[in-house]
Amino acid sequence: LPDGHVDLESEGVHAFYNALSSEALSLSMRCTLAPFVLDGKRYPTLEAAITADAVADLPSSEQRAAAVLSAVRAQYASEAAEGSGLAAHLLATGDKLLACVDLNPWLGIQAGDGISTGENRLGKALMAVRDELRAARG
Repeated sequence: LPDGHVDLESEGVHAFYNALSSEALSLSMRCTLAPFVLDGKRYPTLEAAITADAVADLPSSEQRAAAVLSAVRAQYASEAAEGSGLAAHLLATGDKLLACVDLNPWLGIQAGDGISTGENRLGKALMAVRDELRAARG
């Protein structure tokens, strides 16, 4: 593969898809098992927080990435993430690269013709939170 591209079938990669809806345990931003509160607002899914006007209207990619990371932190710190097994599911990915397969090239990765492209911002935020959860649990 060319430099900077990811083989989504590799053993060191955990690829996940943003399904239309997800009532099953999943890293998808549409997973409904762990609603959470961020900045005083309750969100049913990570997608609801990420697509809120306050995030979508941020002027820079880095500001949007910071907002996504804050939303992921809030969701995975929630009691619902613990109770539903979502936090444990994230930790179970070990040290694998988390690749969000999504049509949005900023949020995820696409794999047209077997060559991956995209910034994978959701995958990066999940990996950062996974590291934080692991450190907090010792």
